[in-house]
Amino acid sequence: MDLKELAVTEAQLAGTGVIGLADTPGLSVAEMQEKFEETARKLIIPRFNALVKTLADEQAAESLGAQDPCGSGAASIQQVLAALKAYTDEKIIRIGAGDMAQAMYDPQGRHTDIFAAVDAAKQLGLSLYRATVLCDGFAAGVSGYSQRVTPQVLTGAAVTAATQLAPPMLLPTGDQATDEALAETLALINAGFAETAAGSITLTVWELPATDIVLYWYGR
Repeated sequence: MDLKELAVTEAQLAGTGVIGLADTPGLSVAEMQEKFEETARKLIIPRFNALVKTLADEQAAESLGAQDPCGSGAASIQQVLAALKAYTDEKIIRIGAGDMAQAMYDPQGRHTDIFAAVDAAKQLGLSLYRATVLCDGFAAGVSGYSQRVTPQVLTGAAVTAATQLAPPMLLPTGDQATDEALAETLALINAGFAETAAGSITLTVWELPATDIVLYWYGR
């Protein structure tokens, strides 16, 4: 129903109610009572009821001119709102995933393919290491919490005391909650420092992470 149809016009008001009656209307008590109620009963109440019915109808959004910009076919106001929320939630997740991926793989904004970077590292003579860091594997020390790991050599030479490590990286799992937790752990590890020794890397953090994490380092 077009809500414009519920508007009361001047033509409909004319002759309705007590306005325009003679000083002595010549009506009975019952007729006078009806005349006083006429505007409300004849014009207002029917339109009010029609408005309530229209707003409660499944097609209320269409009646109000609200369109579903997401193309989900939503008809009611609530459905349109739900569709908009689902649309924005998905966009936020995608934007967040993109930001997270850049933070993990391209923190300096170089827009370099990580797999191409691996091949380039081999050509440049860099090493690539992988190790699992356990959240409950840290021990309290004089300064922060430390954990020593034995990295797997994926390419290149073994870790020595002279090895210089690039900041650690991780691979996303594809699950939003898991990747967000891993990103927080990675940030805590990056905020600390790493020391190399023959065949090992010792990580020191100021705050204990909440998750285990698999890290990758480039080394020279």
